[in-house]
Amino acid sequence: MNENPTSPAPEDGQSPGLSVPLGSVYPLRTLKDIFELPSYEHMERCLDELKTVMLQARATNDLFAGMMEHQGKPMPGGKCFEWPDVLDWNDDGKGEIGADYVGPDGKTLLTVRTVKASPNHSISHHEK
Repeated sequence: MNENPTSPAPEDGQSPGLSVPLGSVYPLRTLKDIFELPSYEHMERCLDELKTVMLQARATNDLFAGMMEHQGKPMPGGKCFEWPDVLDWNDDGKGEIGADYVGPDGKTLLTVRTVKASPNHSISHHEK
């Protein structure tokens, strides 16, 4: 557990106490890419944002899969979307992240973006 809690990201574009400024973009292919971020603070910001977008993407997938099943057109494996092989994380301090759902023709079908929630806000999803 990180014994050095992070402080809110400063508005001036600099990470607190770090030589790496906010605004860097990191391609995430594996968990190792998160592990190798420059600091604990980077890892925590990334994981917070990634958790939010993954939960939203999964909930969106499950909603679409349920609608397709209800219409008598179940999706193989219950998957309407695939998680991207690479997700670019922009360490901009905004607490936002997004993902585009792209169809077989390469066109964007849906874009999911998160916004930084208040401390009292939480994401919940309901199981079938």
